[in-house]
Amino acid sequence: MNEKKSFWASLPGILTGIAAVLTAIIAITSSLSQIGIFGGEDHKNGSILSSPIPQKPSCGSVIRSLSDTKYLVLGWQPVDGASTYTVEADCFGCSQYPNSWYSQSGTPWHIKTGLGLRTLQNPIYSSKLHKRLKEAGGKSLRWRVWAVDSQGHEGKKSHWCQLAFFGNQQ
Repeated sequence: MNEKKSFWASLPGILTGIAAVLTAIIAITSSLSQIGIFGGEDHKNGSILSSPIPQKPSCGSVIRSLSDTKYLVLGWQPVDGASTYTVEADCFGCSQYPNSWYSQSGTPWHIKTGLGLRTLQNPIYSSKLHKRLKEAGGKSLRWRVWAVDSQGHEGKKSHWCQLAFFGNQQ
């Protein structure tokens, strides 16, 4: 009798099966690493910088008048391992977006990088954002901040901190 052996019972078949299983394992592991399950986006030491906590002005504040204030000062708690910080500000009701946040258009309204080089212990961002908000016809401002380490890796972003303005903002 002439019995035919299955391909999968032969040496080439076994090697092909092992290669297929290894390829599948590598693909799954790579995919999970890219979405952060295995820390594929983490730094060499395995940690991501934590998110800063906005402190001033207090989130939800209504700022009565900035007419006597030249600059709006945003402050947050420092993050261990941070070399600099990035602040993103967003405008509600600006120009062509009267009933939404400007960033919902897909473009940030204002981003400032490289902050905190001289004030890492008490990081702040001092700007004229309140004047830009008024010029753009905005009704409210929200901001968030994140730390950046010495290698340029961005940490987790803080929650949005919203501010409202009332009265003369000149």
